[in-house]
Amino acid sequence: MAAVGPLWPHGPGSRRRAAHGAQDNGEEFELLAQGIRYEAIATQLRVSHRTVQRRITALMQRAGATTRTQLVWQAARRDWLS
Repeated sequence: MAAVGPLWPHGPGSRRRAAHGAQDNGEEFELLAQGIRYEAIATQLRVSHRTVQRRITALMQRAGATTRTQLVWQAARRDWLS
């Protein structure tokens, strides 16, 4: 099991993985901008629906957005998009 640590330092349970910044969400922003639902984004990114929902909610709070559309606009304005 010790061999797994160095190969996967940010695996399940890692706080660093959960606390990723806006720059790590380019693909999520792109899918949001296309109007794709959380479930489809989750499937595309191979994560759970709830993970996508949590990430988007956290980004909305960070950007001061109350809708997904506002979030995409704020992301573009703040140069968060890749």
